[in-house]
Amino acid sequence: MTIINTIDDLVRILDEHPEWLEAVQARLLTRELLELPQTVAQLDERLARIEENQAELARSQAALVRGHAQLAEALARLETRQDRMQDDLGWIKGRIIYDIVRNDAGQIAREMGFELEQTLVRADLMELTRGQDVSDLPRGTLRSFHRADLVMQVVDEDGEQHYIAVEASFTVNGRDSRRALRNAGLMTRFTGLPATAAVAGVRYDWELKNRIEFGGLYWYEIPSEDLEAE
Repeated sequence: MTIINTIDDLVRILDEHPEWLEAVQARLLTRELLELPQTVAQLDERLARIEENQAELARSQAALVRGHAQLAEALARLETRQDRMQDDLGWIKGRIIYDIVRNDAGQIAREMGFELEQTLVRADLMELTRGQDVSDLPRGTLRSFHRADLVMQVVDEDGEQHYIAVEASFTVNGRDSRRALRNAGLMTRFTGLPATAAVAGVRYDWELKNRIEFGGLYWYEIPSEDLEAE
């Protein structure tokens, strides 16, 4: 027979008989307490999985941020490239319009009721201003005048000499009209002869509508098909 006199005897006996310890635990502890170690282990495992998932989510978010940054950089490069292409296309269209207008000089003059005598080149315009008092003209204005798109010396049906100052753009705007009017005024100033302003292009900006329709500015339309390659 096993005799238990002290708590130490109880502990010793339970150590010697683990099955007794389990029976005592089953009697003294609730099911939840008995399963607590297993529950804690399961919680630890779940927490580990959560931490792993959070780490994976953080890596995915970092990759997404890098992807967004790379996309933004690629879009910026594309926008810059498109801007350059747009600038190049604008220059090309402007050059084509310039060549068409100079080739159509005689036609423009006839449509305006004149006959073309000659077109003035940059050297001619510079010669016109040589010896003139141009102290009131900013350097940029004078340089712009010398680089006029087209200035024609023409005669009317009575044989009287006139000048026509033409500015050309794909889409004619207020800047073109102001330059044409200014150049016509300068031609009258430097030659003492009447000069008419004209603009030429495929279309014109709405702000010029009244000025063109009411005769303040001559409009020469270039058919868009003239810009197409043959």
